[in-house]
Amino acid sequence: MEYLYISLGAALGGSLRYAISIRLNEKFWDGFPLGTLSVNVLGSFFLGFILYYLTEKQNLSSEMKLFLGTGFCGGFTTFSTFSVEVLKLFKTSGFFPAFLYILLSLSLSLFFVFLAYSISPGFFRS
Repeated sequence: MEYLYISLGAALGGSLRYAISIRLNEKFWDGFPLGTLSVNVLGSFFLGFILYYLTEKQNLSSEMKLFLGTGFCGGFTTFSTFSVEVLKLFKTSGFFPAFLYILLSLSLSLFFVFLAYSISPGFFRS
C-alpha cells in the first residue's frame, strides 16, 4: 500500500512539474532552464513546510508523509534534469550561464527551504 501513496504523489508532482516547466520555459528565457529552477525552488519551499510539520507537529500520518514527501516532492523536483541542463548550458552558452544556473539553483533552494521552515509556525498553529 505504501507504493500506492508514493506513486500517486509522484504522478501528481511529476505532472505539475512538467506543466510548470513547459509553461515557464516557453514564456520566458529561451535556452535558460527557468522551469526546472522554479520547480526545484518551489519544491524546496514546500518540503520546508513538510519538514516543519513533521518535526514540530508530528501528527502527519505515515501515508501522508509518503504521499507528500517521497511521492509529490520527489516527483516535483528533479536533480537529474538539473544536471543535464547544466551540461547543455555549458555546451551551448558557456561557463557563466551554467555557473549562474548552479548558483541560483542551490542558493535559492536552500534559502526557500529555510524560509518555509521558519515561517511554518504561523501556518500550523495548534
